[in-house]
Amino acid sequence: MSERRRAQNRRAQQAHRDRRAQHQQALEARVVELQALERALREENGGLRWELLQVNNILAVERARSREYEDQRRREEEVVVTAAVGRVGGGGEGARGGGARGGGGEESGWGWKGVVEVWDRVLRHPVVESGGVSVADVVEELRGGKGAEGRRLLVDERRIDEVVEKCRRRGGLC
Repeated sequence: MSERRRAQNRRAQQAHRDRRAQHQQALEARVVELQALERALREENGGLRWELLQVNNILAVERARSREYEDQRRREEEVVVTAAVGRVGGGGEGARGGGARGGGGEESGWGWKGVVEVWDRVLRHPVVESGGVSVADVVEELRGGKGAEGRRLLVDERRIDEVVEKCRRRGGLC
């Protein structure tokens, strides 16, 4: 082989070694980059798992509260209220809508009340709002009192006030 050919081979081999070294350096840099990315993703994943665990705990608590609320609401649906105004006007005529004070119904502020009105009335009571008595205790006392007809209870607003006061005197335990 000629000298010229040998020199050309040496240059080609050197160029090949240089390209291979550059490629290896690029691969090593990429490995370092990927390792750093892996560490960052692991940290982020750990943080996300922790946040997900917290959210799941919050959801579990809210589901339990919701179940308790639904159970309590179902119990409260058994209570029916007639306002104290319905008792005015001899013999309870006002409660039937035939009294001198006008017809019964929601507009006049008396008559049969649904569960929502009972619940609102108990929740708005100052002693209940201040935390002096438990809503559950008041409702349980209302359900256990006089006037129970099967699964329903007939109560006027004065009875609610009496039960709240009774629970307050007993220290919140009726």
